[in-house]
Amino acid sequence: MLGLDYHHNAYAFWNKFEIDKVSSYSVPDKLYSFPNNGFASISLFLTGSEGYAFEIKEALNKYFFTNMKTLGNELGYEISSWDHQKVAATIFSKAMVDIHFLALIHLINCRIGIFDGKMWKYYGTWNHWGKNVLTFLVVFNNGMYCPVLSLKD
Repeated sequence: MLGLDYHHNAYAFWNKFEIDKVSSYSVPDKLYSFPNNGFASISLFLTGSEGYAFEIKEALNKYFFTNMKTLGNELGYEISSWDHQKVAATIFSKAMVDIHFLALIHLINCRIGIFDGKMWKYYGTWNHWGKNVLTFLVVFNNGMYCPVLSLKD
């Protein structure tokens, strides 16, 4: 799917988390120290290193390229041809955009919460808050993403 091998360092990264549960009232408390382009955040979650950001970007762009109409429809974009402005904006984006997050939840069974300082934007299935599903939480600020290590209500 993403073409990544198992990395033991991912366990070390996840060990930094102090999150027992997530609710719609939760807000980020502690963040990972280094904001990044989003692809590096996903790389951290999956491998414990930011070093696979390029591979993740390529895999998500490839998935988007072959499923652009479906993904576009899910987000309310009518992408019917390769020359649609959203295609170039997604493929050439230096940071993750909405279509990349949607592609990720299609490629792996996960859900993603992005906090923009005021509210959460959710990708994936969130109707069962306590359900054990691979969950990525990030803060989006000034065009950069940062993994959330702890939450407060």
